Amino acid sequence: MPNLAIIESIKKTQPTTKISYIGSYYGLETKLLANSDVDFYKVHTGKFRRYFSLDNFIDLFKVPVGFFQSLTLIWRIKPDLVFSKGGFVSLPVVFAAACIGVPIVIHESDSIPGLTTRITAKVAKQVWADTDIFAKKFRDFKVVKLPIRQQLFTGDKQVFLTKYSLSSSKPTLLVMGGSLGAGVINDFVRQNLPALLSRFNVVHIAGRGKAVPMVKDGYIQFEYLDQELKDAYAAADLILSRSGASALSEFSSLKKKAILVPLDYNQSRGEQILNATKYAETSAAEVILEKDLSYESFESALLNLENNSKLDLKDTNQVRQSVVSELLFSMIPDSKNKV
Repeated sequence: MPNLAIIESIKKTQPTTKISYIGSYYGLETKLLANSDVDFYKVHTGKFRRYFSLDNFIDLFKVPVGFFQSLTLIWRIKPDLVFSKGGFVSLPVVFAAACIGVPIVIHESDSIPGLTTRITAKVAKQVWADTDIFAKKFRDFKVVKLPIRQQLFTGDKQVFLTKYSLSSSKPTLLVMGGSLGAGVINDFVRQNLPALLSRFNVVHIAGRGKAVPMVKDGYIQFEYLDQELKDAYAAADLILSRSGASALSEFSSLKKKAILVPLDYNQSRGEQILNATKYAETSAAEVILEKDLSYESFESALLNLENNSKLDLKDTNQVRQSVVSELLFSMIPDSKNKV
């Protein structure tokens, strides 16, 4: 979660800052922030799906409820700045902050701006993105690369392999489908598990509610990983994943080879396909479209990755941390310290 890295950056550079986090009732952040010193609040949110669903109609009524909840929270918290990473949870919070006159910063990581970003950019003081691709789309635009959590650099490969009885003589495949999982990737792993296990240890993060009972030597399954994610990354020789921008940033900083299966157009606005394509141009990654995912295409991607040497980028995470924190605090009136 990129917001956790932002929080880490602020705590490192401005340790007296009071941070509050507004999220959804069912988001993964509920668990990830449970033991932190960040005040966590929940609001109702509505999500627009790019396919027919009755939930689209139900969620229309959740948005105004979430707005008034957010308005109450913003009035009570009295933040000096609101930072939004986009996504449907941000919509009521950003507009509530705008109504009260709180400065707003939005960051968009994807190659195509999301609906929430396009709407909330109208009331934001600044819009940030990883590249200058949106420079002509938004006023007050800045290129700002977000950091990733520093703890992800501290993983221990052998600790992870030993704990889960995985072979040290085999490479390890880490499978990730995002916090909600990815049905296409999960099905691929389960249907081809014997073939995969003949070559790899398989560490499978299936997504919340997506794990199924399976016991195989060399195979371990999780719904999600938090504290142990750093060790899973350290153990991974190859990653099979979606291509959300935040995940790609982690793969790049940790210098991991990846096979990417982006969300198809019928489930998204096409941002993951563009993310993956642009990422593979400069990083050790191969892209397989959902419709083309098979064991044969997976093997072909493996062969291509064997000769891929695009892993020599310098890590700039500490620089990213200081830059993000400095920029955020430069926008807070009178050097106050509540975000």
